[in-house]
Amino acid sequence: SSARRVALSKIESWFNRQVVVALSVYEDVWGKEEARFRINNLITHARKTRDRSRYSSVLQLASS
Repeated sequence: SSARRVALSKIESWFNRQVVVALSVYEDVWGKEEARFRINNLITHARKTRDRSRYSSVLQLASS
């Protein structure tokens, strides 16, 4: 479980370094409601298409 938390921590660090700034621009351009709608659609699509084996260990944290 500790390895899973480390992996999740690495994902969060990457998210903070690479994604958050882009998300803030996205929200500024589209507005909060439209940006959230679009981001939710992106997440829904990603859940259907991602390689679950790559994240299976970290995803086990969701059930604990």
